[in-house]
Amino acid sequence: MTDRELAGAVGSGDPAAFLEFVRLHHHSIYRYLKGLSISREDVEDLTIETMHLARRKIAGYRGEASLRTWVHRVAYRCFTHWNRRRRPTEPLTEELFLSSADPYASIHEADALLAAIARLPDPMRQAFVLHEVNELPIEDIAHVLEIPVGTVKSRLFHARTKLRELLTAPEEETHVLLVPKPRPAN
Repeated sequence: MTDRELAGAVGSGDPAAFLEFVRLHHHSIYRYLKGLSISREDVEDLTIETMHLARRKIAGYRGEASLRTWVHRVAYRCFTHWNRRRRPTEPLTEELFLSSADPYASIHEADALLAAIARLPDPMRQAFVLHEVNELPIEDIAHVLEIPVGTVKSRLFHARTKLRELLTAPEEETHVLLVPKPRPAN
């Protein structure tokens, strides 16, 4: 079944077609959102929201890009809308900063990479995750993010440069950057 045929079947309300659509795209959307360094619960909620929004908006699919690219665009819009309206839900407590245990003692390379990706500015992180995690071509990323191809290339270059800096920084500097110094007791 082609992308246009699948989109047409989903748009006409065919439940089997929607299940096929979800089967084809759910994992990729989940990985994309997870790569944006948000909580697991938020990733799950946004993935479901993306699938349902895509179902409602699929009649607008014109076939100019692949269905995969189109649904990533829907996910991007869900994420940016969610990101604008979210508020911190847990207040920071002083005991969090006064802990004498080194919270980074057991970080593995994958954890360090995820932390470094989380520290990238949003535009760089979005382009990096779409390209490196979701393996979208640069042209499709430009379509998803609605930016020129050259801007995508620039963001990827700067993201890689920043990640290299973050991952090769001496441990003392990384520690200072990531963990606030404890306040002296009065």
